[in-house]
Amino acid sequence: MAIQLAQLHEHLLLVGLSSRDRAVEQWQQVGPTIDVATLRDRRAIKLLPLVWRSLAEAGVQDPQLAALEAIANRTRASNELLFEQLRSALEVLDIAGIRTLGLKGVPLVVSYYLDSGLRPMSDADLLVDPTDAARTIAVMREAGWRLAREPRDFVGRAEATFASPDHEGVVDVHWRLDPWVTRNAAGRDPALWAAASPIDVLGHEMLAPAPHDLALHVVLHAYRSEWERVVRWVPDLVLVLRDSGALFDWDVFVQRVETGHLVLPVREALEYVRTTFDAPVPGWVIDRLHAARPSRRERRKHRIASTRQTQRHWLFGQGLEFRTRWARVSVNYARATATRALPAFLRARADVDHLATWPFVVAGRRIRRAGAARADERPPAPSSRSGQLGDGASERL
Repeated sequence: MAIQLAQLHEHLLLVGLSSRDRAVEQWQQVGPTIDVATLRDRRAIKLLPLVWRSLAEAGVQDPQLAALEAIANRTRASNELLFEQLRSALEVLDIAGIRTLGLKGVPLVVSYYLDSGLRPMSDADLLVDPTDAARTIAVMREAGWRLAREPRDFVGRAEATFASPDHEGVVDVHWRLDPWVTRNAAGRDPALWAAASPIDVLGHEMLAPAPHDLALHVVLHAYRSEWERVVRWVPDLVLVLRDSGALFDWDVFVQRVETGHLVLPVREALEYVRTTFDAPVPGWVIDRLHAARPSRRERRKHRIASTRQTQRHWLFGQGLEFRTRWARVSVNYARATATRALPAFLRARADVDHLATWPFVVAGRRIRRAGAARADERPPAPSSRSGQLGDGASERL
C-alpha cells in the first residue's frame, strides 16, 4: 500500500524540506489555511520548527513567523533539558560499564539537524545489549530513575521507559529492535555496534549508528508505528540521506535490507521520499529492491501490516489491531521465530501475565467501559433539597 500522509502534513514537510523557491510557493498555499498560534494538530506542530527555519532562511516576511519561531524556541528549551537528563543517565550506565547506542532523536539532532530547536523529542532512546537489559534496569533504578512499568520478561518486551529522578525527562532503554535485520527475537546485531561511531552529548560520549543503520532504523520504526502516525520520519530520513554524502554506505544498506527480508517496507519508504521530496536515493538502489522477489508469506505479512484500523471491530474488539501490530513487528521473522515470539508479544500487548487469563481480562475491561458509558449517559440525580440550585451546587452535581 502506497504511503499516504495527511495533506496538511505533506504540505508542511514540503515547506520544510524543499528548495527556497519551492518552500515559499508551498507556504503561500498552506500558510493562509492554518493559524499557527491556535493549531491543535500535534503531528503538524512537530513539523513547524523546520517550517520556521525554511521560511527564515528564505527571507520570508510573514505575520506567523513569530509564532513559528516561538515553537522552535520552546522545542529547543525542552530538548536542552532532555539532553541534560540523558547525560546523567549515560554517566550512570558508563560507571556500570554498560555500552549504550543512541537511537532516533539524539543522534539525529547532534549529527543532522544541528539545532535542537528543529526536532521535537518527547524522550531519548538508548539501545543496550540484550544481555545487559536486566542489569541496566537495576542500575537505573538504583540511581533514582523511576520505571514506568516493570517488564514481565525480556522476551515479550523490547524496552523499558524511565522517568528521571526529578521527573523532568524520559529515557527509553531498548534491548531489541523490532523489526530489524536480525530476523529473530534475540536482538543481537554485532554489525550495528561495530559500524557505530561516538558522538558528544554535553561533554559525555555515546555511540550513534552509522548513517545507513540510522536511516534503516528510522524507516522501520515508522513502519512499525504506522507511517502516518509518526510523520517526523520523513525529515529524519531525508536529512540523513542528504547530509551523509559518501559516508552513507548504500551497498551495506541494501545488503542488510535484502538479508533481513525487509524489501517491501524499505522500498516503499525510499520511493516516497525520492519522489515527493527529491531525496538522493540512487536509481540502482530502487531497481535492485524492485528486482528482489519477496516470498508469498512476506507479501501477505506486509499486506496485513499496511492495514489501517480506524475503529474497534464490533465482535473482535482489538483483535484485528493486534494482528496488524504483530505483522508490523514480525514482518521479517522466520516462521519458527514468529511462533516462539507471538505468545510473549500478546502478553505484553494485552498486559496480562498468562494468555489463559486474556479473555477474562478483556471481558472485564469491556464491562467496565460499558458501565462507564452508561454512567455518562445517566441524567443527574435530582436534589433532595427544595428550591432552586445555585451555580455552585450544579457544578458539584
